[in-house]
Amino acid sequence: MEIKLELLSKGISECVTNSLNKLYIDTNNLIDTAAVNALSEIRDIIQNYELSDFDVVENIVLILEKYNIDCGSRHDF
Repeated sequence: MEIKLELLSKGISECVTNSLNKLYIDTNNLIDTAAVNALSEIRDIIQNYELSDFDVVENIVLILEKYNIDCGSRHDF
């Protein structure tokens, strides 16, 4: 059964890869949209004067993580 699963996995992977190669994806548009969204969310947090400085930084880190931007381990507690 393990061989069948490996062959199925390879077949599915090739099918997905072939399908993605046929699609037109405007990566610049996707990246720009994510960047603008992240900056907009960060701006909203900075402008929220009800938050402490610590909470502002914490929320900014959470936004960066949401967009899969590595913040390193400095703020990992």
